Amino acid sequence: MSKSQTTVRSCAGGVICDERARVPLAVVGVFLLLSSAILIGQLETGEEPGPNVDASLALDQTEATLQTVARDSVKRAAKLAAAQPVTDPADTRWGAVLERSEARFADDPFENYLRALVYLELRDSLDHAGQTDGDIRTAVQIPAVDTPTELGEAIKRVTLERSGAEVTVTLSNVTVTATRAGKEIERRTTNLTVTVFTPVLEMHDRVTAYQYAIDEAPITEPGFRQRFNARTYAIGWARGWAQNYQAPVGEVLATRHIEPSANAALYRTQQDIFGAADPDLQNAVRLGWACMALKDGQALFEEYTTDNQSSAGMPDVAGRVCNNAHAFYNRITQRQSALPETVDVLAGPSQLQQTKTVAVGELAAMPLTVLTDDSTQYSFESAIQRIFTIEGQVATEADVRGSVQLDVGCRVGYRGGPVSREGRYDIQAVNRTESDREKQYYRYTAAVAVTVSAERTCRERDGNTTVQRHDTDRYTIEMTTTVGEQEASPAAKIDNVNPRADVSPAYAYTPGPSRRDGTVFNNYDGAGDAVTEALLGGTGTASYEDWLEARMDATNYERRPPRDEQFEATEAVKLDYEALLGNVGLFAELTEDIHTLQTQAANVSAEVERRELVTGNPTSRLLDRLQTEFKSEFIERPDGEDYENVREKVVYEARYAYYRALVEQLEGVETAHETATAELDDRLAAIDSAFANGTRFLAQGLRQHQATPDAFPASGVTENISYEISGSPTYLGASQTVDSEQVPAADGEFAPLRTRNVNAVELPYDTAVNDILAAVLEALPGTSATPDTELSFRMAGDVLSAGELALEAHESAQTSARQDTYLDEAAAFESDIESFAKNVEAALDAFEREVAKRTVAALYPSPASDCLVYAKTPHHDSYPGRETCASATDSDLEPVIEAAVSATEDGVRRALAPYGTAETARLLEDGNATEHIVDSVTRALAGPRYRGYDAFEKRYETEQWGTLVGAAVRPAVMTASSTSIEIGSVTQAEALDERIQDALGQATTALVEDRVANAGEAVGRTVGEHWLGNARRTANRAARVPAGLPLLPVPGQWVATANAWTVEVAGEYARFEVSARLGTPADGPLTYVRENRTVSRKIGGQKRRLGAVEPIAFDSQTVLVVVTPPGVGVGDRGSQNPECSPTYPHVGEVDSGQSVACALTDG
Repeated sequence: MSKSQTTVRSCAGGVICDERARVPLAVVGVFLLLSSAILIGQLETGEEPGPNVDASLALDQTEATLQTVARDSVKRAAKLAAAQPVTDPADTRWGAVLERSEARFADDPFENYLRALVYLELRDSLDHAGQTDGDIRTAVQIPAVDTPTELGEAIKRVTLERSGAEVTVTLSNVTVTATRAGKEIERRTTNLTVTVFTPVLEMHDRVTAYQYAIDEAPITEPGFRQRFNARTYAIGWARGWAQNYQAPVGEVLATRHIEPSANAALYRTQQDIFGAADPDLQNAVRLGWACMALKDGQALFEEYTTDNQSSAGMPDVAGRVCNNAHAFYNRITQRQSALPETVDVLAGPSQLQQTKTVAVGELAAMPLTVLTDDSTQYSFESAIQRIFTIEGQVATEADVRGSVQLDVGCRVGYRGGPVSREGRYDIQAVNRTESDREKQYYRYTAAVAVTVSAERTCRERDGNTTVQRHDTDRYTIEMTTTVGEQEASPAAKIDNVNPRADVSPAYAYTPGPSRRDGTVFNNYDGAGDAVTEALLGGTGTASYEDWLEARMDATNYERRPPRDEQFEATEAVKLDYEALLGNVGLFAELTEDIHTLQTQAANVSAEVERRELVTGNPTSRLLDRLQTEFKSEFIERPDGEDYENVREKVVYEARYAYYRALVEQLEGVETAHETATAELDDRLAAIDSAFANGTRFLAQGLRQHQATPDAFPASGVTENISYEISGSPTYLGASQTVDSEQVPAADGEFAPLRTRNVNAVELPYDTAVNDILAAVLEALPGTSATPDTELSFRMAGDVLSAGELALEAHESAQTSARQDTYLDEAAAFESDIESFAKNVEAALDAFEREVAKRTVAALYPSPASDCLVYAKTPHHDSYPGRETCASATDSDLEPVIEAAVSATEDGVRRALAPYGTAETARLLEDGNATEHIVDSVTRALAGPRYRGYDAFEKRYETEQWGTLVGAAVRPAVMTASSTSIEIGSVTQAEALDERIQDALGQATTALVEDRVANAGEAVGRTVGEHWLGNARRTANRAARVPAGLPLLPVPGQWVATANAWTVEVAGEYARFEVSARLGTPADGPLTYVRENRTVSRKIGGQKRRLGAVEPIAFDSQTVLVVVTPPGVGVGDRGSQNPECSPTYPHVGEVDSGQSVACALTDG
């Protein structure tokens, strides 16, 4: 320790230790006492301080509190807006404010409504934002809202910015004031901005998107209509084809199919929009499918469970539930195992996606009868003549020596009169030589000496003296004229296909080699003389001289020497092809070639989807194949390749004629198909103009687009929000209404769903089918383009079969324990059926006679033949007329024709003998009887007396007679079966059909009721089997009533039958809720509610009506088009058309006193 440190430690302080200046403690005490007295005196006598006037701290605290108040206000506003979302502003001044969209207003009234609620809620809560700091008080002020104008200004002051579920709210021009003792000491004006986590706008957007998807989205977009359409097609095509294949299907489409389809479409659309769907709706939909399957036939459901190795079977409760409202299905289905969806119930591939092969087929044989008829543009005779036509040419070189220079002018003082000229010529040294140049026949030479004289009278101008002026001049023309071919076969149609191909010059005018039978094809050998004779009048020099004289006379040789072109000429010369052919049987060769070509054409085919039979035109596909593949292989020649000889060009010309005739026929079928599909659209439009062009729904078919990825971005501060959907009622049922006891949200009686479906083509007993047939027949050989039948054989056969089966079903039911007899006055019905059968038999007799007439007229084509065949039916469309027949006679042909007509009738009769009346009628129009008739008639006309006429023997081989008979019979059968027979009465058929339909309708209803009542029994052993048949096809059905429109209605080409249903479905929820889980228990869920209610708010001390909440509802239409194979067609077999739900056309709240109307209206 240092010395200094020791000193400090031993002294209490400096004063004590200091030995030089010691002050007594008493003096110190006195000093302290005096000092304190002075200080106290000074304090007591000082001036009083001023008040605190700094409000910054209080204002800052107020703004901080205002943030909290604003957040709470925005959350309350969001909940109010979600609970009562105004989507339809009121027709008041207050509602008009919400509907504004200009300037700073939002496009959506709901956002304007939310902004108004934010403003009003905040203004009501501003008292909580004020602060007190000492004697300073703060307050927040925004303008009051007492008028619609002020409400509008308030909305404009609030802006909303969104980022997922985060909403940033800005309120402009918020005033915060600080006062002391009632006096304002400071004021701030600021923009208040807060960010709140609330998905209210997102929820509104999703619900709006859902409303659009179920009510407005077109069929090409994912939504209700697309999904409903897909399910409707899955059901309609499955049931349509099942019906066509004898399954017990009375109605292709009914309300029981529409109802689950609509609810399933709603369920899938909810999943698309919200990422979730009403959990109760899923089970309700599945049970809806189960009920549908039960009513349609438990076999469908059992097939599904068997294929999926499930033993669930039909729920025991199904039979009970299927007759009750679906409003409380969720109570029933909670304990049930998973049930199948639509496509599961309708097990197996969709018929929509299956393909159909269409082929030219029998139509390929039709043109031959045209080719063998000389009067048609496509005939063999015309083809041969076009090739055996040469356009000849006369060309001349005229070498003139000398000129015409006549001087007959008058002297001066004389006036000249008219000049008269005279000329004469002398043809000398005429010679002819054969030309050695290609395509030239002869070369002629001649010298023409021409003498020309002129004379003129000149008169003296001032006297009477006349002077005659005369002069003569001479010139010579050395003529060289050639006659030859300018163009061979100038009118050949094949040149349009092969423009660069020509007959090889080496063989064109040279005879071909001798054949085994000794015949020679001469080509154009000898044609030079024929062409020269046609052009010059002969081939000798005398003919040339005569021709030259005629040409000289046509010129003004006395004035000037003629030019070369005045001695030129062209002319298309038709050659005598029979003389050139010699003994070559070119007609027989062409017939054989075309007969072979028919097989190739018949095999031209195209594969189309079933839907394309309506949405497209399969005949167009066939035409494309013909015009590319077939034409390329058999008609076209490689570029630059010539024909070997004239005969080969004739063959190609005939082939092209066949091709054009076939294309023309197919174009007629193409037009008929378009007529049929247009008729389908017209019928749909007649039901409702909204269904115009309804076949576009078929184009969509089963195409369902996948749901698009979530278009609503997640919040930046939270995960994706989960939604819970709840609809009241859960399942929109059409069969019954609900009330508040079943659905608490319902106010009174409520119809959740209304439906209506109309079968567009019940029975085609009208001119529609005639129009379709006429379009085809106009293009087909030997057929009439003016069909006069009102009822086709197909229809008549089906009505007759249906009636006979109905009687059988009635009689079988009489002997059963159930006594399921549905025919009223069965005895009278049986009598009507017998009467109708007699009419059909009479029509079949007329058919036999018509086939015979048309066949014989085609086999012996000539006016005389037509006059003989149709002599007893002068009003027939093929009768030539009295004037023609008065001169067209052929006594040798008359006995042959009479015998041929009789033999043909016998042949037709024998071909149809094995079949009953109804079956025969169906076979004829299906085309399934044609080949039988061809074979039978060919045998009947096989005798030599029928083919022994000159026209045949000169052109064809004996073995080709059968080919020609077949070519004549096919169009005759087609025409007679489609146009020329009047089969009974349409009224009679419709009366029978109406009674059958009524019985079938009763049977169908009973069948459905029986299935529901006996859910545990196997389908097919009930009443329906008697009337509707069964899936095992062991029982025929009475439901053969024809329905639908024919597509490609040519016998043998009737590839399909189409029908359509217009489907209307509208629904409404009594209440539709969407709840969003916000993540924190304190916040709780936010629920957005859509139900039919009015929204009011107390503003300015009074309750103001702002608008209404629109319920979630939809109104949609679709068109189901079903295409089935030919046969009985496809259509509803019951008499209820249209079929509607009980409350149609009402949906939502209904009044028991409201009128209902389901019947079709005009137009």
